Amino acid sequence: MKYIYLFTLSVVILFFSVDLFSQYDKPDGIAYSEKTNSYYVANIGPSESCNATTTQAMVLKIDTLGNTYPHSTVNGMTDLAIVGDTIYGVFMCSVIRCDLNSSQVFGTDYFFNNSDYFNLNSVCYDGGNYLYMSEGKSYKLYRYDIRTRQLEMFNTMDSIRGPSDMIFDADNNRLIILSNWKNSMRASNIVAVDIESREVTMLMETSLYKLEGITEGPDAYYIASWDNGGEFSGKIYKVNFDFSGRPEIFRPGYAQPCDILYNPADGKLAIPNQLTNTVDFIQLVDIEKIPKLLPIGKEGEPVSTTPVLNWTNTGADYYILQLAAKTNSNLLGDKDFDDPIIEKYEIHDTTYTVETELTDNTVYVWRVRAVHGNDVSPWSRIMEFTTGKPNSVEFAIMSSDIQIYPNPASDYLNIKCDTDSANAVNVEILNTIGQSIRNYQKINSGVFDEKIDISDLNPGVYFVKITSAGRQMIESFVVGR
Repeated sequence: MKYIYLFTLSVVILFFSVDLFSQYDKPDGIAYSEKTNSYYVANIGPSESCNATTTQAMVLKIDTLGNTYPHSTVNGMTDLAIVGDTIYGVFMCSVIRCDLNSSQVFGTDYFFNNSDYFNLNSVCYDGGNYLYMSEGKSYKLYRYDIRTRQLEMFNTMDSIRGPSDMIFDADNNRLIILSNWKNSMRASNIVAVDIESREVTMLMETSLYKLEGITEGPDAYYIASWDNGGEFSGKIYKVNFDFSGRPEIFRPGYAQPCDILYNPADGKLAIPNQLTNTVDFIQLVDIEKIPKLLPIGKEGEPVSTTPVLNWTNTGADYYILQLAAKTNSNLLGDKDFDDPIIEKYEIHDTTYTVETELTDNTVYVWRVRAVHGNDVSPWSRIMEFTTGKPNSVEFAIMSSDIQIYPNPASDYLNIKCDTDSANAVNVEILNTIGQSIRNYQKINSGVFDEKIDISDLNPGVYFVKITSAGRQMIESFVVGR
């Protein structure tokens, strides 16, 4: 379910290009890891065989400041997907597995001996146990089981020529694929493959040529035309979510753009350019206006059936909140909110207590969006929780008990909290996805008053979580330099 009718998009607030000719070598695919808050770029390199005896290309890492570092050395890689702590890359007849944290290459799974007749060129993750891969020479789709590392043919794509980039549409349980239709030797079109029936459906016929990248943006699908020197060459287009109308030129002037990516975590559209060995970034959304959901209770523990929901203050006039039962155990998608249990408008605070008791032992999902004047932000990232009997007592967040300064901070942060008790005080620094990255404790004092070194933290939003005698208090702060 797409709420595009409420949202006024602020486009191209920030634009920058990461340009390191000494490291990029035909950049093709790009993925983002929330865990490391970094992008990872697949480079094809000079290799012409997945069985090459020497490693010739590099997976590159881009941090939040735009700095680029070598990550893993491989024979080559046309696209990649990140699942947990593993990077899965595809190249010709192989699937490459790299460790996200150590850069170690776990191994390479070879599926065909002759790469001249086999060319895996795109990969996407379904949020569960499978990766889907397109093969451009024999016009087939394959499915890779990440548990068994086995590859099976998923669809022969008899009616489609040259499948290129694709994305997984969780709301409709299907793949959306850029491809040439069998009866059109030149035009690229957009098709869907249903995961259950494996049937192929035409979504949009276009007059464009060599569409190489597709991603779901905040207001539309964005597609990249790689066309080498033709009239459609080097352009990024927008396509309506319902595939009505015609593709609209968003931005021209790119140099063989490939597998583009919109990242809702920072609101940027990433565009690898093969011809110039660069990666461009366009700021599509001001993420400071999108609320960030705060963790509920302790990680992994069930929460009350009347939980307290909290999010960051974006300076909005008011907020809109939706809560629904999760319908798919593996996926987080908009479809859960087609029939929300709770839908609250004009919340003038950054906290909401569920008044009607939820069902015990049930998984729920929730999200929030902000209203600033006539502009309505995109929805926040979806967060889930499970109801049950919590192991500790839940309390509402009382940010007034915490003093944090300066905010924004650069090198040091002063944290002061008086809990009015003689119990131990535990202080954690959390990132935006709720992971604890720092931990401090005061024994039998009830007071925490410390100056903390944060000079090694990347710029961005963080949270201070203070726990004492079962009571939790959370406040946000910003690292800016």
